Amino acid sequence: MELEELQAVFNGLIAEHKLDLKVNDPTFKPTGVWALDVEHDEQGGFVGCGFYNGWTSYYFSDIVYLNRIDFSTLSLICHNGVSDFDVLRSWGLDVKDTQLVWDTGLCAHIIDSSLPSYGLKSLAERHLNIVYPSYDDIVGKRTKKQKTERKTLDKWPVSIVSAYNAMDCVITWKLYEQQVEGEKRQRLGKTETQSVVAQYFNEIERPVAFCLAAMEARGICVDLGYLTKLKMGLEQQKAPIEQEIKNELGPINLNSPKQLLEALNAKEIYPAFKGKASTDKRALGSFTDNRIVQSLLQYSELDTLLSTFVQPYLERNQGIVHPWFNQCGTRTGRLSCSNPNLLQIPRRTENGRIVRNMFVPRSGMELGEADYAAIEPRVMAHLSKDPQLCGLFVSGVDFHAYTAERLNISRDKAKVLNLSVGYRASKYSVQRQLGGTLEEAQEQIDAWWNLFPALRRWQDRLIFDAKHSGFCQTLLGRRIKVDNLSEGNPWKREAAERQLINNIAQGSAAELIKLAMIKISQQDPYLGLLIQIYDSLVFESSNMSQDVSLIVANMENAYPLDVPLVVEVKIGPRWGEMTKCL
Repeated sequence: MELEELQAVFNGLIAEHKLDLKVNDPTFKPTGVWALDVEHDEQGGFVGCGFYNGWTSYYFSDIVYLNRIDFSTLSLICHNGVSDFDVLRSWGLDVKDTQLVWDTGLCAHIIDSSLPSYGLKSLAERHLNIVYPSYDDIVGKRTKKQKTERKTLDKWPVSIVSAYNAMDCVITWKLYEQQVEGEKRQRLGKTETQSVVAQYFNEIERPVAFCLAAMEARGICVDLGYLTKLKMGLEQQKAPIEQEIKNELGPINLNSPKQLLEALNAKEIYPAFKGKASTDKRALGSFTDNRIVQSLLQYSELDTLLSTFVQPYLERNQGIVHPWFNQCGTRTGRLSCSNPNLLQIPRRTENGRIVRNMFVPRSGMELGEADYAAIEPRVMAHLSKDPQLCGLFVSGVDFHAYTAERLNISRDKAKVLNLSVGYRASKYSVQRQLGGTLEEAQEQIDAWWNLFPALRRWQDRLIFDAKHSGFCQTLLGRRIKVDNLSEGNPWKREAAERQLINNIAQGSAAELIKLAMIKISQQDPYLGLLIQIYDSLVFESSNMSQDVSLIVANMENAYPLDVPLVVEVKIGPRWGEMTKCL
């Protein structure tokens, strides 16, 4: 947008919201609660900082004035506050983690984790019906084919940047008021004295946000020499598989779902997922006895590893990468990961292990990975109070061996049942995994539930309650929206029931590992936490064998359950080359 157009838009917004905007006011001596937003250039350099308290907006484009403010007297409301606090600290300003009393992005996700976006502009439009220029509207979108230099905030007049900042502060304040008011309405007539959202934010999401910031800043080392050799090896594996597929299916683009689906259909292979034609690996998984599909799955894995990890990080040529962990990336509260997405590395394949080996510790250090064992079944045992399930975990009996012995089946089959039926898998899913007839699959499901009847009754109660409330609740109180529980279509209804159980199990497990991260960082803030991935934490240390005891103690005592939490630890020189030590 051009200067004149932007100025007109912001002038209109300031008038509409009756903002009293003061710039570089030397008399500003704030105390109490204020919304805050910072503006910086794309290297983190100072551009400005603004405040709003519900009636007056202040903006400082001169850091001399900002340095005169006593930040210790402030309770701050932010959107993505950890990032703002990091920037303030980089400018030499002293702010404490506890001064972030509310984060409208994190709290929006605690309130409803089903939204498509938790960006400030998105929440403003959704919840406040307010639309105003975004950062990209002002500076221009970043594209791969960038021909003109973007005009970043440090190159715009103060009148534009101050108005943009003021609107961010106002929206943050209004979202805060709306979120708090919503909590008050929910508590009306109840005995709670503290907002459930505030408690969840203060005890879990805020402290873990600062843990993640430290983890991301530290980053993890990449062995570029190893990556160069790995690229050659994976490409050598990929080439003959690609040629074999094209010999069978024709000269198609294997990365084009449309072309691939047409070629498979021509071979009378009709992959589908959730009733829709698809080439997703979950759809292809139903045809793993087909040689071409097996090759396609191998090709897809190799192509993903090359395109997502190997090639991008060779092109960057950086010895340390800084994965970003998003607290608002999933419905359950489990973290999502990007840049790179470490969740995309296959966990149980040899190629996945080989790619993990690109990640190494700093010189003189070792890597350690601490992984919760069977954390989701343990959570369900605690929540359901099923005596059989609780009993086997308390006594240390192997879950899969127990089921195998009681049902007179192999341990591998028992493992499939344990990791599917407890999440209300259908007879179709069990048959697909174990073979046999649908009748046999249903018999195995019924036999499994007979082992744990209290678990089934607990799940049935949860589904009944969630049909009326529209939400399920995790171990520590996160409410997760679940749709379609009263759907007339049995496929959709049963899928919603599976989602509900999965959300509770995954969401509760995510809470436990977050609590463990908080406890570990409080006891030893200098211990090198590098990655949180699924149910495991990866560290680096110059004395890992000694630090393991602290890590395990805090993970196993993250929260009191009716069953013990068990942590397995591996140590090694590379992420993919670790040996079990506990």
